[in-house]
Amino acid sequence: MPPDLSSANWKIDRAVDLLNVLDNEVATWHSLKPYSFYTYVNPEKTRAAVIVREHHPPEVIRWSLMVADIIHNLRCALDHAFWAVLQNEFPGGLPKDADRLSLPIWDRAPTAKQRKNFDPVGKKIFDAVVSVQPYLHPHTTFPLHPLVIIRDIDNGNKHKLLFAVMPSAAIIQVKVSGLRQPHKPGTHERMYRGELKEGVEAVVTTFDVPEPYVEYECTNFVSIIAIRHPIAKRLGQDRDDYASLTDVLIAQVRTTIADLVSKVT
Repeated sequence: MPPDLSSANWKIDRAVDLLNVLDNEVATWHSLKPYSFYTYVNPEKTRAAVIVREHHPPEVIRWSLMVADIIHNLRCALDHAFWAVLQNEFPGGLPKDADRLSLPIWDRAPTAKQRKNFDPVGKKIFDAVVSVQPYLHPHTTFPLHPLVIIRDIDNGNKHKLLFAVMPSAAIIQVKVSGLRQPHKPGTHERMYRGELKEGVEAVVTTFDVPEPYVEYECTNFVSIIAIRHPIAKRLGQDRDDYASLTDVLIAQVRTTIADLVSKVT
């Protein structure tokens, strides 16, 4: 008989419910057209920038707390599924010292101490736990496995400080015209990757030589609500779009639970 995954599924459902609420609130915020821009070219004609005007700040604290709750529910779902497996394997009652176990998330092969923690429940459960670990399943969407992202964000939010979301630019395109033909290759563009707010230079373009006839225009802009998280340095960036990231995390939790159950039933 398969384990009863009701508790785990309720946690996933709760995460999805919160995500739907967040999606609706973010969509409403986007509909307000929260940002506009103006361009500035310095008097020397060597530097141009697209500068942000903020009209409707996002609900950063509220949305940060919602994201934290989404990820915490996903982490709980993994533990609840593990406990459903344990209770299914030991219907007469858990072995001594098994009540302190939870589903670990390991970046590398378990140590002797970590292995020993699972002695009360035996090799079958231990092998099932190992089979779903991130170190055995490299992930192509992100440089880090989604389970590691869940673990690190959840631990940070519980034990350190809230990892806040922020408004950020996903796409900013500019049109530069009026450059003197011989000097066209001498332009250098840098897009701002941090938090959008009043006065921020969203894009800066510099020229190797003065360009007296330059014209500068912002032609496209797409903003996102991004998650700043504790894995930023390892990812080589400081944020991910909350919508795309949470979709991947939810899918990974479902897959992990299914794989775990398949190894013991």
